[in-house]
Order: sequence, then structure tokens, then C-alpha cells
Amino acid sequence: GLPIVSYNILPRGLPLPDKWSRMNNTNSWGKYRHTTAVIKSDEGSNKVKFSANLPNDGAWDMDIYLPGEGIFSGRKWGKWQIIVSDSNGDQNKVEFDSSAGIEGWNMVDKLDLPKGKVTVEISDKTDGDFVIADSIRWTPSAGN
Repeated sequence: GLPIVSYNILPRGLPLPDKWSRMNNTNSWGKYRHTTAVIKSDEGSNKVKFSANLPNDGAWDMDIYLPGEGIFSGRKWGKWQIIVSDSNGDQNKVEFDSSAGIEGWNMVDKLDLPKGKVTVEISDKTDGDFVIADSIRWTPSAGN
């Protein structure tokens, strides 16, 4: 249901969308569609959510997928604000420094979470030029 950006790259000079929009790019994660949601930086009122069901209590690694900096050539990557809500209603505030990330999966944080639904909310607040939301992955932490 997101609006579609007509470009598959957004280098400096092309406008960034002011609401969450979907762009097609072969470097994005996906089995059937390779898309990334993107928005220009703002004050944090525009948010996107991911949800999953964790099969058991315990320590979980949360990873985020970055499609590579080439599609945002010349743009400033920044720190992104993320809120993780668990099935008990508890919230964990996490900051992810996308400028230190690499193309592919990047560990965001290790969290102790209860079994059940977990929601990841990413806002448009950043000290960079944009925020993207491609894919979130949960894996049991080593030794769990």
C-alpha cells in the first residue's frame, strides 16, 4: 500500500519522498519483490512498522537489511530511531547508526524478549538525509 518512487536509485539531486514510499531495487531484500521503503529525514512523526511472532522467550538478535549505499549515492546516512515493542507491552528504544552499516544484514541489538508478537517501529527521525526500512530479521542469540 505504499506509494511507489519512480526511480530505483536516489542519488543527490533527486528528491527524497516526504512520506514512506516504496522503491524497487535489485539490491533490496525479498523473495518475490526487491523493494525498500524510504523517507526523507524529519521530526519522527512518520513511522513504519514490522511485526513477527517469536516462538520462545530468550535472547534474540535483531538485524536490519541495508541494500547498499550505491542507491543513495552522495546522501548522508545517519542514526535511526527504532522502538521494539514485545508481547508484554514493554518497549526498547534502540538507535542504529546506518553510516557504520554494510550492504546486507547488520546487527542492531541483542534483546531479551518474551514469546509472542514483537513489533519494530522505525521513524523518520535521523541526523542523516533519509531513513530506509527494508527488512528485519530475528535470530536466537548464540548460546540461547
